[in-house]
Amino acid sequence: ISANGTALVAGGYSGGSGGSIYITAALISGAGTIQANGGNEGVNYGGGGGGGRIAIILTNPGSDFSGFSGATTAYGGTYTNSNYRDGAAGTIYKQTQAQGTNNGDLIINNSTRSVYTGVVTDLDGQDANLTTVGTLTVGGNAKFNIGSDDTLTIGGTGTAYVVNTGTTFVNKGTLSLVGTTFTIDGTVDFDDSGNSVIYTGRSDDSGVTLINTAYHHLTVNNSGTIFSLGAELTANGNLTVTAGTLRTDGYEIDCNGNVDSDDALNASNGNGGNTTINVAGNWDM
Repeated sequence: ISANGTALVAGGYSGGSGGSIYITAALISGAGTIQANGGNEGVNYGGGGGGGRIAIILTNPGSDFSGFSGATTAYGGTYTNSNYRDGAAGTIYKQTQAQGTNNGDLIINNSTRSVYTGVVTDLDGQDANLTTVGTLTVGGNAKFNIGSDDTLTIGGTGTAYVVNTGTTFVNKGTLSLVGTTFTIDGTVDFDDSGNSVIYTGRSDDSGVTLINTAYHHLTVNNSGTIFSLGAELTANGNLTVTAGTLRTDGYEIDCNGNVDSDDALNASNGNGGNTTINVAGNWDM
């Protein structure tokens, strides 16, 4: 099944963007391919087209993707002229009946395409967007961007958020993390002015260790959950403990905005030594 963009054979234009594929099926099996790749650069100039959008929804109870061994890709197109660039990755969403609506797997992968500033995959580059998925995996040199008016909730259990080596995830809007563990081998940027990251934890109150990066606005919000630091924490905006316990484990906190704690901030000693909390704004406990 193919909705690939066109690779031009003449003229100085970019390759076409990948199209859209939406599949609803009881089950999926086989070894074929499902593609919505961007078209390659034209003969002279232009750059590769962006990858398209693929969604596969399985409706039978017990159905999963284990019986399908083929490739599902939404890569950007490639370039040949050094003045231009490969296209950005598209998106792939896979959901089983057991996962349920808005709880499937979102995949952003650009294979071995080159990585350049400004060549990014936007959650929604046009309008304000509220999206909920079960897991997010960013791989294959992709760059994924959450816009300033967008909200992304990653609601799966366990390791639901993966940013692989060589990839970049930028949050300019609101990112809500429901999982308990995170695999961050690439680059995450939570420090864009005005953005917010909210850790909500799980209903079973499993402990959560915060991702080691600088934040702008940071909130933890789940009564009964212990949110722990694994390194020194910088919040260049506000730090809010709405519910639950933020435990420092001896690591330093530098907050350049306000600290507002409606539950518990446990400044205990630990792996980081003795805790120091520096607050540039107001402190409301």
